[in-house]
Amino acid sequence: ILNISKIMNVIGTILIIFVIILTLPTAIPKMVGYKAYNILTESMSNIYDVGTIVYLREVEFEEIDSGDVIGFVINEKSKNIAVHRIVDIDKEKQTFITKGDMNESNDAAEVSYQNVEGVVKFYLPIYGNIAKNFGTIEGKIFIGMILVVAIVVWIIAEKLRVQVKK
Repeated sequence: ILNISKIMNVIGTILIIFVIILTLPTAIPKMVGYKAYNILTESMSNIYDVGTIVYLREVEFEEIDSGDVIGFVINEKSKNIAVHRIVDIDKEKQTFITKGDMNESNDAAEVSYQNVEGVVKFYLPIYGNIAKNFGTIEGKIFIGMILVVAIVVWIIAEKLRVQVKK
C-alpha cells in the first residue's frame, strides 16, 4: 500500500506540473508586460508559422525601426491584430508602411502608431495552437479537471499512507 501511495503522489505531482507547463507560456509574459497573440495566417510563415504564439512589448515610437515586426490593430471594431514587418516609417505622421513577408505587396493602409500593440520580442512555435484551446470553456474545464484529479489522487495517496502507519 505504501508503494501505491508513493506512485499516486508522483502521478498527482506530474499532473500539476503538466498544468503548469501548459499555462506558464501565457501567464508569465502577461505578468511582466507582454501581450501574446496567436498567428492565424501565413503572411509571416517564413518566421512565424500558423499556430505560433508571438509576444509583443509596447515601445515608444522612436524605438521602432524599419525591419521590426510589429503587431497592430487592423480593425477597430473587432480588435483584430496583424503581425507584419515595417518597410517604411513616416516620422512626421507617426505612421508605418507594413508588409507580411510572404505577401507580394505592402499592406493597403498605413498603420498609425496609436494602433501598434507592440514589437515582437520573442515567440513560441506551435504553442499558439495549444493555448487558444485554454480560452474556450472546454479548455478551462479540461484544465480544471486535471487539477481536480491531481488533488483527488493526492488525497487518496495521503489516506493510504496514513493507513499504513496505523
